[in-house]
Amino acid sequence: MNITIFSDFACPFCYIGKSRLSRVMKENYPDIEFDIKYVSYQLQPELESNGKPYLDNIVEQRHITKSQAMEIFHSINEFAVEENLVLDLEKMVLANTFNAHRLHKYAAYNKLENEVYDRIMEAYFGNGKDISDFQVLTEIAVSAGLPEEEAREVLEMNTYADEVFFDKMDIEKGSITSVPLFIFGNKYVVTGAQSEEIFIDVIKTTLEEE
Repeated sequence: MNITIFSDFACPFCYIGKSRLSRVMKENYPDIEFDIKYVSYQLQPELESNGKPYLDNIVEQRHITKSQAMEIFHSINEFAVEENLVLDLEKMVLANTFNAHRLHKYAAYNKLENEVYDRIMEAYFGNGKDISDFQVLTEIAVSAGLPEEEAREVLEMNTYADEVFFDKMDIEKGSITSVPLFIFGNKYVVTGAQSEEIFIDVIKTTLEEE
């Protein structure tokens, strides 16, 4: 079954939704072969990577207190805990995700897109890493099994930039304005980090029609 996932590495619901979908596939459809394609989506393509704390940015953007910001994030974290994910708002730093998407395209070329996806998300949300930084991304690539020198060269030479831009063009043509978004069998669309039951139902329906 083909599944297309539109997501950004700065989106907590993308992290939660993809993790939930992966668990559903493993637990409920262990004998089914899933072909997953990722489409790069940038929520804030203009964002500067300046090492600024993510929490401070929320406070400034929404004109709220830190405690109010933590309250908002606490509700998101409740969903993350269900999937055994760690979201540490106080560690997170602002990062433009363009380089992370380029690295992920390189990983996909080497059939390691799922491993690199999970490691980038964990680095950003759980470990407070700047996922625009070449050294951070190189370390992620190596941890997933990619060669260090080649990964570093991909980042330094701006390789796979066109692929990320092509995704952006496809997204604009499709009028997609939010992520995560999942397309099952090129037919059924699911938006957001939906419940386990919804993922199970849409996979079942798609399989029945294939």
